Amino acid sequence: MQITSSTRPAQRWKCSLAALALITLAGGVTACSTASSGESKEYKVPSTLCGTPVSGELLSPFLPSGGSVSSKTEGTAGTGIKRCEITVDEKPALTAATEWREKGERPSDVALDHKRVDMTDYESTGTYLFSGTGAVGRVDGCNNPSFKGDLFTVIETQVDSDDKVAMKKLITAYNEATRNTGDCGAR
Repeated sequence: MQITSSTRPAQRWKCSLAALALITLAGGVTACSTASSGESKEYKVPSTLCGTPVSGELLSPFLPSGGSVSSKTEGTAGTGIKRCEITVDEKPALTAATEWREKGERPSDVALDHKRVDMTDYESTGTYLFSGTGAVGRVDGCNNPSFKGDLFTVIETQVDSDDKVAMKKLITAYNEATRNTGDCGAR
């Protein structure tokens, strides 16, 4: 069978596209994801917050589109507050923190100190308080000789979202993972 000249460019294009897809897969390049606004994320979504493992699938809805992602951690569990800031294209995107607080404080007390936890439109379970843009969780069962209070996790995102269900999943996963770290202390 002979290919006519009018179909050759289309065939080359299809072969080039298939070759590019194969090279991309073989090279281990992470595919871009699409943000809810239709724009793409050209970076690999992190799988940790302040060194604490959290699924990238849970983080993704709260990170904007962009070309690059980085993170910076400040403080340590030993100082009482450990904060991790994730930036996308060098702009703040999401902050996660662990904070030791006075014994008996509630998630709503902690939320008042964090402006992205929307206290006008939130849900609470007693252990967790969450809005579409932020959340607080109390990490029960932690014991640190340096602190006589309770450990809390906090997440704040710069992405405007009303997805409280996704935020609840994220704070729950971060909270549970924090329970299994040295930040929680001896249990």
